[in-house]
Amino acid sequence: MQGWRRFWDALSLGARFRVIFLLAYVPVLIVGGWLMVWLYIAAQRSFFEQVDRQAQIAYVSLDRWSDQQKSFLALLAINPDIRSGPTPQAYQVLTRIDRKMVGWLGLSMLDASGRAVMSSYRPYGSPPVDLGNEAYVQRAMRTGEPAMSGFTTLPLDQRPTLTLVYPYGQGAARRALAIHFDPLHIANFFSDPAFQQRVVVSMVDATGRRLARPQLPGPLGERIVSPAMTYVLSQPQGTLSLRWADNIERITSFYHHPATGWIVIAGIPFADSVGMIRRTLLAILGVGILGFGLVFWMLQLGIRQASRPVAILVDRTRRFGEGDLAIRVPPLPTREMNALGRSFNQLAEEVEQSHVSLEAQVENRTQELQQALEKLKSLDRLKDHFLSTISHEMKTPLSLIIGYTELLQDKYPTEELLKGLQDGSRRLTTHINNMLDYSALLGGSLPLYMTEVSVCEVARNALDIMDTEFKLKNLQVETHLEPDVPPVRGDSRRITQMLMELLDNARRYTPSGGRIGVEVTSQEGFVRIVVWDTGIGMKKQDSARIWEAFNRIETGELIRTGGLGLGLTIVKKLVELHHGRVEVESRPDQGSRFILYLPIEAVK
Repeated sequence: MQGWRRFWDALSLGARFRVIFLLAYVPVLIVGGWLMVWLYIAAQRSFFEQVDRQAQIAYVSLDRWSDQQKSFLALLAINPDIRSGPTPQAYQVLTRIDRKMVGWLGLSMLDASGRAVMSSYRPYGSPPVDLGNEAYVQRAMRTGEPAMSGFTTLPLDQRPTLTLVYPYGQGAARRALAIHFDPLHIANFFSDPAFQQRVVVSMVDATGRRLARPQLPGPLGERIVSPAMTYVLSQPQGTLSLRWADNIERITSFYHHPATGWIVIAGIPFADSVGMIRRTLLAILGVGILGFGLVFWMLQLGIRQASRPVAILVDRTRRFGEGDLAIRVPPLPTREMNALGRSFNQLAEEVEQSHVSLEAQVENRTQELQQALEKLKSLDRLKDHFLSTISHEMKTPLSLIIGYTELLQDKYPTEELLKGLQDGSRRLTTHINNMLDYSALLGGSLPLYMTEVSVCEVARNALDIMDTEFKLKNLQVETHLEPDVPPVRGDSRRITQMLMELLDNARRYTPSGGRIGVEVTSQEGFVRIVVWDTGIGMKKQDSARIWEAFNRIETGELIRTGGLGLGLTIVKKLVELHHGRVEVESRPDQGSRFILYLPIEAVK
């Protein structure tokens, strides 16, 4: 015992934890692995049983349904009017019954040679149709037992059908009654809630044609060609794993129904075995909890050995983190912990020295930053004051100039100089207004007066305002305004301003004779506004720069258009204030498309 204790004390803390971990988890892994295998086998057996049970239920349902149809025909065969043969009275009985049934295509009466001498959905006295060549009809007449067809085309009217033939009478009086079922009625045979489970129940005829809820997608009556179907057709019953034509492996159970000749198939893909996955996960969880409990209990042996020095280190570290830079770690009992304590003390001394130096540097730097901040604030205030003063001082005389120019133009309408003076004054007024709006947007002081706005109406007003300038430049304007575009909540004046900026931008960059268009539509919670032109366009690398203030793309075309380079910047900031966005699509010499998205929801 003393030797074991000395050996244990000689181990490092890491070695102790490794030994405890191995001693705890090796048996857990063995037991857990065995338990996982057992659970997997049990889950697989459960799935095979579940699929087989569902196939048996479907088989019993089909058998019951088949007996019901035969019993019905047996009762009908003893009806005096039916026994008298193909008479008007028999025809009335057949048609009256046919009208009350769901899923039928009709009822027929066959003579001894297999001719359909009378059918409920054909006029009485119609020529007989020979069904004697049909194998199921021959079998019924030869054996005197009911026979069910597979998926076939009825010669009576060339419609796909499934037919049950019930022979009755003897000798020359031998006849047969036939029910012609709608294939869609049979296709929904297993639509009952009892079959609406993870196991898919389907049905094929004796040749492998789809009859009900096919395993593989495809039309009813199509023959399923695959090794799996070949095996199903060759065996009377079975439950096994088969890979079908869609390359999906399924647990499959099938039964041949001798009375109808049909085959009931039930299956579930391995990939959809949610129950098995759940059981596997629960098993993993259980093993993990068991392993964790064992490891946790055994690790306590090692933790007790290391808890005291670790607690000291935690306490010193916490106090050091709280700002006690003079704290130090005393000598610790284990080699690793003692080395860690010395490293901590060395680090603490370096941090303490750095802290003293850093405090002085931070104080000096803080003063410098404070001074710089005050200087920036002062410059910003001067800038705002300058812009505001200059803009307001210039607007007053400009307003007078514009007013007097309009009076002079009314008196001298042919004077081009007056018109140029008036246009220049208005353009300068626009520049001043843009500078004021840009300054307010930068400072966050631009007010929005939110109301319910009809974007289509705003677009029409903007086009009316710009109509004269478009005509002067010989530009063709095309519009597409959806009539049912919902209103948005926004500032009507600012939305108009955005449209005016985009329309003016299109006018300036579109040569004479070009086209400009406006589209307003609704799209996924937004009202979508598109302003397009057939102008000079721009390069891809310039598309991101156009939103920057005072940025003008250095081309000869652009220089001739004038402007401060603020219009698109203001558009972008205004649409963002409306919780929307703006995009641009453009290629050189192919025009541009500016797209605004305004949310339909109320802006808060």
